[in-house]
Parts: sequence; C-alpha cells; structure tokens
Amino acid sequence: MQIVGVSVDPIEKAKAMAERTKTDFTFLSDIGGQLIEYFKIWHHRSNKHDIAIASSFLFAKSGQLIWQNITDNYKIRPRPEEILAAIDHHHKKEKP
Repeated sequence: MQIVGVSVDPIEKAKAMAERTKTDFTFLSDIGGQLIEYFKIWHHRSNKHDIAIASSFLFAKSGQLIWQNITDNYKIRPRPEEILAAIDHHHKKEKP
C-alpha cells in the first residue's frame, strides 16, 4: 500500500509541508486542479483561492475506487480504524 497526499500548492510548498509535519509519505502537487476537478471536490471560497474539500480515497491495485471519505470540515478526518476496516473488507472480497 502507498499513501500519497495531493495539494493544489506548488511542489515547493508541498515539500515544505511534508518536512514540517515530518510525514513519511509522498506529497504531490495538483496545481491545475485536475484531480480535484475529476473527483468534484472543489471547495469554493469567496475571498481566497479555491482549494479541495478534505477528502480521502482508497484505490485497489487495479485503480478501482474502493472507499472514500469526503467532508466539508477539514478537522474531521477518517479514523485509522475506518481506513483499516475498508482495506480489510476489500481484501476479503478479493479472496475466492
């Protein structure tokens, strides 16, 4: 499994965020917002630049979306147990 963070920030800002938060996963830059547009997760703000709604996705190796969590409140994130349960559920479905 690979964890990736995606932001509309330039790569320099994404790299600084990774260093500041001491994360051990990859941050990608989606400056043009292609992923955000694809998943329709724009958070339009009246006085600032548009950003993505707080979102988490799990994809199977095949590229199939197997789980998602989308919220307007960036402080509400999925708990690790929720993510692990979604992974476990997917693995059980894959077994013959």
